[in-house]
Amino acid sequence: MKPGKNKLILLVLIALLIGLVFGNFQKEPKPTLKPRNIEVPQKRSIQWNNDSEFKDSIIGLWVKKKVEYGSKKGKVSNPRVLLARLYFIGRPIDAL
Repeated sequence: MKPGKNKLILLVLIALLIGLVFGNFQKEPKPTLKPRNIEVPQKRSIQWNNDSEFKDSIIGLWVKKKVEYGSKKGKVSNPRVLLARLYFIGRPIDAL
């Protein structure tokens, strides 16, 4: 091997060794869990809103798009456009 290549390999190995040494010493110990059941919360802590301006803006964007026909056109967008239009006119989507 060339002397320049040997120096580069040595430098990389030293850098990796330094990284391993300092990386292992600076890690905080992981907390251990006691072997028992954990209580699951039963009440919601965040209130869910069914309607929002953001949701209406996203649905409005999909309603404005047109349905494309063809074997590769509209595979993803067509269902979204149709569902947005059904939602926009007020027809229940769950009933479909």
